[in-house]
Amino acid sequence: VLPVDRDLERAFKISLQLLLSLLILQAASCTDLSFLAVQRYRNSLDLSVHSFILQPTHLRLRGGMAEGVHGKPADGMECMVTFDDITEENYCEYLAQPSGTWLPAKFSDSVVKEMIDTQFQKYLDDVEKAARDCAAAVRRLVVKGPPIFLFDAHGLPLPEGDTHISEVWYCNGNSTASAKLKGALEGAERESLWDGQRAVLASMEAAEAADGEAAKAEEEGK
Repeated sequence: VLPVDRDLERAFKISLQLLLSLLILQAASCTDLSFLAVQRYRNSLDLSVHSFILQPTHLRLRGGMAEGVHGKPADGMECMVTFDDITEENYCEYLAQPSGTWLPAKFSDSVVKEMIDTQFQKYLDDVEKAARDCAAAVRRLVVKGPPIFLFDAHGLPLPEGDTHISEVWYCNGNSTASAKLKGALEGAERESLWDGQRAVLASMEAAEAADGEAAKAEEEGK
């Protein structure tokens, strides 16, 4: 069940209550219902409203697409990478977790597919390159550990409270695919890789600290 936007819930409930009140007044004016009978009728309707709002099979919104419903690209929407127009031919959405919210990607579907295929290997290549540079560069990459799922803070931003993207929906073909990166490791294999990267980082930090102490001692000896 998706978390419910509280402002939307209140507005929705108020609208339903107004409609139900009108129905109750109409029922009371058109029949011989007693006040008690009308009140019981109202209470039963209130219960129905409560059940409707909380039932997981009904429409839910949380700052994105409705559950089970996909949208269309906005007018003038462009891919942030290629600057091509995003149309129904190349539009896609991503599923943010744990909220389960579908959100429109700011990339075309071809860019998203390429990212899924290459992001993990690029991460490995970047860590290797950073290890020839400095500890700070390695630290920036390994602090969160090896990536598992598709990510991009600009083109695929996550709402507050969400941690990752689990699926991608492609408008062209109306198909859904996993957002897990090609080659990505999980469980013990991921931990082993991460441990090795952290060991490299610790070694680099120790070497840089030793160099710093040596340079300081040399400066003080002058």
